[in-house]
Amino acid sequence: MWTSRCADGAGSSGAGGATLVGAPQWTAGHAGQALLLNGSGQYADTGRAVLPTTGNYTVAAWVRLDAAGAFRTVVSQDGATSSAFFLQYSGADKTFAMSLADRRALAPFTPVTGRWYHLAGVRDADAGHLSLYVDGVLARQIDACAADAATGPLVIGRARWGGAPVDYWAGAVDDVRAYDRALTAAQVKALV
Repeated sequence: MWTSRCADGAGSSGAGGATLVGAPQWTAGHAGQALLLNGSGQYADTGRAVLPTTGNYTVAAWVRLDAAGAFRTVVSQDGATSSAFFLQYSGADKTFAMSLADRRALAPFTPVTGRWYHLAGVRDADAGHLSLYVDGVLARQIDACAADAATGPLVIGRARWGGAPVDYWAGAVDDVRAYDRALTAAQVKALV
């Protein structure tokens, strides 16, 4: 498991061991301090692959979306040209999503900007499912048998598409967690 609390003495040089890019600021978080990203070139980079993206994994974070409209990615892991997954706000669908390159598990509501939400994306390769949880409750589960391998770094606050960085988060991010296993519904609920 890799955890970044983005708070509590992390200072301006890093978030849970990640390198900050674009000089993001710190702000009041859901618990302690959170990383405040402006939606334009700011993110945190772990510098290494954290998750086995063709297998089972879970990513989770407390998020505050300050500007909707465009795609905004909270957590991703870089592949050769595109991220293997995107825990994000989908601008096309106007809601939160756990996405792969070709499919999205979508929340059934439009989030309110300026409000804190807990998001968790679970890839269960054994069951062939991709799930999105919002505030500890299963929002959507879809079939997802195949997945892309990504050996690039786990990134907080942006994604990669077509070889370029995209989908910068606009808002605050707190308590980012990554697990190399598919958490159960009860385990996701316990994170909230």
